[in-house]
Amino acid sequence: ASNTDPDVLSYDEAMRAEDRDKWIESAAKEIRELEQHGAWEEVPVSDAQKKITPTSWVFRRKRAPDGTLLKWKGRFVVRGDLEPLEENESNFSPVASWTSIRILLTLSLIWNWTSCTMDFANAFIQSKLESPKWIHLPRGFQSALPGKVCLRLKRSVYGGRNCPRLFYELIMKALKEFGFTESKMDPCFLFKKE
Repeated sequence: ASNTDPDVLSYDEAMRAEDRDKWIESAAKEIRELEQHGAWEEVPVSDAQKKITPTSWVFRRKRAPDGTLLKWKGRFVVRGDLEPLEENESNFSPVASWTSIRILLTLSLIWNWTSCTMDFANAFIQSKLESPKWIHLPRGFQSALPGKVCLRLKRSVYGGRNCPRLFYELIMKALKEFGFTESKMDPCFLFKKE
């Protein structure tokens, strides 16, 4: 990786590192999780109806605030920058403005509200794709199928061009079903009268 962060490694760097076994274990865990969520199915390359998009690995050592090593994280990503552009495709996904976040935190302090954050594990995989995409097998893994094989994506995988939009639409639909209303000032600021 052309990166100055020593905790972020490319596939080649991770496979040459002293802690190589940790990176291999993290990659196997990532693939297991994606397969458990039904992210794809293995198909012969001849089944691909569009260009097969390359994939990559991003490896990162996760650390606690004090610098203590917590875990080795392998993230399998689609090279969205190399995905074929779909006709009329939108990949816009809004994010909360800092003004909205500051207002919410200020109100929380004034009115003694409890605030918290949450992290979605494998967030994008929750979203189903609108149409199938084909990607290469993860580097370092082989298919049990004979011949040349690729993956037919059924769900969003990190790195995909429209994955943030699909996750935004999924979570907004769920929040609105719970009775939340979208602010006219910030599409990521929702409220509920209670």
